[in-house]
Formats: sequence, structure tokens, C-alpha cells
Amino acid sequence: HAGELVVGWVTTSESSLLYVFFFFALC
Repeated sequence: HAGELVVGWVTTSESSLLYVFFFFALC
């Protein structure tokens, strides 16, 4: 379960970084 939690956290973090990157890229 811990491994899945870490993978989920990393995936969420990467998704958030991508949204922030696109946000600044569009601005």
C-alpha cells in the first residue's frame, strides 16, 4: 500500500507541475 501511495503522490505532483507549467506558458 505504501508503494501505491508514493506512486499516487508522485503522479499527482507531476500533474500539478504540468498544470503550473502550462499556466505560465499560456501567460
